[in-house]
Amino acid sequence: MFDTESRLRAVEAKRSTKSVDELLKQAPWPANSTQHRQIRARLAEMPETCRRTYLRAVLGRSMAAAVKAHCMECVCWDRREVALCTALACALYPYRPFVSPEKTPAKVAGVAGGAA
Repeated sequence: MFDTESRLRAVEAKRSTKSVDELLKQAPWPANSTQHRQIRARLAEMPETCRRTYLRAVLGRSMAAAVKAHCMECVCWDRREVALCTALACALYPYRPFVSPEKTPAKVAGVAGGAA
């Protein structure tokens, strides 16, 4: 599936990313602020694998990361549950991550519309 060169590039990219502490140091709010304390508390509650995405979202670096972080938090940080989401009325439903192309909003709406 992936050649050796692609794997090495992926590993190197992962190593070169900043740690949670480095990202928090770049935050636009003071370290003793209420927002900083709340973000630290939330980081402690989530799996380590989700922390960088969450920080990219709260630092305003990526809208895609914000959607992904919101969806992951909504389903208690279980990636599989995001794809199985049944909250059709959620404003982010059409944009949720981890969904295969055959489960596009139009196809899901067509199935839901026929069942009603």
